[in-house]
Amino acid sequence: MQCHVIENQAYDKMIKSLRSECQNVLDSDLCFICVILSHGEDNQLLKDTEERRFELNLITNAIDQEIPSKDVVKLCVVQACRGKLYSVDNKDVHHIEDPGSENFLVTFCSVYGHVGIRNLKEGSPFIDELCKSFNQSHGLEIMQALTAMKLNMEQRVTHTDREHTLLASSTTRLTKEVYLQLKTSQETFRPQSYWQRMKEGGLFVIVAQEEKFQEDILALRQVAKLWGFDDRNIKTPCSELRQETKSETVKLKKEDLLNRIVNYARNFRGGISCFVCAIMSHSNWKGKFDLNYEKDTFNLKEITTLFRGKYSQGSVEELSPAEALRGQPKLFFVQKLPSMVQSDATGSEADEYLPHHPDADVMITFSEGGFKDKTKEKGISAFYDALLQCVRNDQNPDYYDLFKILTKVRREMTDQKHPVPWTQTQLRSEVLFSK
Repeated sequence: MQCHVIENQAYDKMIKSLRSECQNVLDSDLCFICVILSHGEDNQLLKDTEERRFELNLITNAIDQEIPSKDVVKLCVVQACRGKLYSVDNKDVHHIEDPGSENFLVTFCSVYGHVGIRNLKEGSPFIDELCKSFNQSHGLEIMQALTAMKLNMEQRVTHTDREHTLLASSTTRLTKEVYLQLKTSQETFRPQSYWQRMKEGGLFVIVAQEEKFQEDILALRQVAKLWGFDDRNIKTPCSELRQETKSETVKLKKEDLLNRIVNYARNFRGGISCFVCAIMSHSNWKGKFDLNYEKDTFNLKEITTLFRGKYSQGSVEELSPAEALRGQPKLFFVQKLPSMVQSDATGSEADEYLPHHPDADVMITFSEGGFKDKTKEKGISAFYDALLQCVRNDQNPDYYDLFKILTKVRREMTDQKHPVPWTQTQLRSEVLFSK
């Protein structure tokens, strides 16, 4: 592997140099890695030699344009501040974290809105832990190495005068597994795992209206059972609320939906070892999810916030599901379909439904793949159908490896000519569901 350094250049010259390096990549090459070391602010890289700011996507777009081959894996590592916040709390801003094209992975030193710690003498804890993890990851898949890096980062002493949590974040659209093969004899480690035996301890919530998305609900129930979730702990709040009203025409309200999800956590016997929330919905043009195609809507942030500290919606303010799930994986799967309702939303308002979730142990996978059968406006979605098939066909005799299954899902949807889902993760360990 060749290594080239581009430094101390104005933005225009830097992009030109980057494009030149990308043009030397052959279709037969396995991987292209771009490491960015920069100051940053408001999710922008800033202060080139002419004191200008620029967005990260100007770099990732240049890489994509010059390396169009889908066979070359593109990795981007970013050491830069992404804001001015030091601690992760409920007031954090939210932001879309799409990695870009197929077979692209971006790893950030911090979550959106937060500083990226760097010591002038000792360097960056993020780069240090990344290098250590990769040096001890012979034979491991890259997502395994990145989860180990995230855990090691968070355990470091970070700042002398402020409390700060080092929390790295990765976004991926990889459709192939990437294994690290080292030329050195460094000792290989095994990353920690959230080893889930779900018979008693897992909670799986499916947010979808049964009359519209029955096939998706059935598919997700099968996925949950294969992963070991007990029938009693697979919940469908929309269906339950409709049955309780004994009316097929009742209009679901957001407050009722959110309260129901919180009550699942409140009434759960024993500790919750894993929380999964799968959403299937049409969305209006504001990007929010529709409830019965009426004015009442909800967005993903309103659900993820339930597990980010004190719950402040509705009438159950005393509950803190986040405490019950501290240190446990919180997994969100989102399948969005085009709207059947028009809206006048534009700009940032249209992105409000999809947050960056700046907590450890969180993963969000998002798909806009639509229905499996592109010629119809009904049936099972391409994403949840691919998820079920990949879980069913998994060949590991002992457990389901979530990262590897999602890679297979992305590859399956690529083969079927559907948009490739992407995953954003702050998980600090592998997620393995026992068979």
